[in-house]
Amino acid sequence: MDEEITQVSKFLLEFNTYLNISSIISIMEFEGIKLEIEKIETYPTTLTVQNEELQRAFDTYNKTLTIEGYIKYKNRFELIHLNTLLEAYLFNCCKYHIEQHKDILDCTKILFKDLRTKDTETIIDEKIEKYLNDAIMYGDYTDIFEKIKRKLKLNQIERILSDEVVRELNELSAKRNLVLHRNGRIDRKYIQKIHDDNSEIGDKLQVDSEYIKHIRLIVMTFAIDFDNIICELYPNLKTSLTYYYT
Repeated sequence: MDEEITQVSKFLLEFNTYLNISSIISIMEFEGIKLEIEKIETYPTTLTVQNEELQRAFDTYNKTLTIEGYIKYKNRFELIHLNTLLEAYLFNCCKYHIEQHKDILDCTKILFKDLRTKDTETIIDEKIEKYLNDAIMYGDYTDIFEKIKRKLKLNQIERILSDEVVRELNELSAKRNLVLHRNGRIDRKYIQKIHDDNSEIGDKLQVDSEYIKHIRLIVMTFAIDFDNIICELYPNLKTSLTYYYT
């Protein structure tokens, strides 16, 4: 059992490819592990635990980790992982689309300082990412899809959207926000957002394996359908859900 716990711990320490340290800390706090770390100043690209307090926090978690606890932990990790991956995938597809239609940014302001200190490609890349972050990739998925259609003129996305798919993705996002920002405690905003009449304010969010299997299928199906749209528009571009992570 000790060897299994060690291997699990090693896995948890290495999953920063998809989650940053703040996400890990949030899930640990969700489990009831109280950390003494007030603030993490930097987010390394690889999770090598050099901060002594963070190391002690992981050691504490290791001692309390059970198979049942790990399954719950894994489900919440995949919940966040799926939402993060979907957002990143949409971001990169939209970025590629704008790169082919730079006129979308015709009204964008550019500072003379940037013209003096940066090359044109860098400026364009930064402006595209800022536009996506500020004007497209915020809000729930209802908002995001509407802005993709209206501002990026990707009306083809309408073909793969249904009320049920959008509702499922909005629920995924709402659950993710609860885990990361509300310590997994259900609040009024969550209940109103997903119209959950079976939960009470203050209840602990339950994320079981069946839900993860269900929402994983929803996300993967949507991504494949969106891939088909992008490939129709840009036949020379080979995309997949893992395209940007290989």
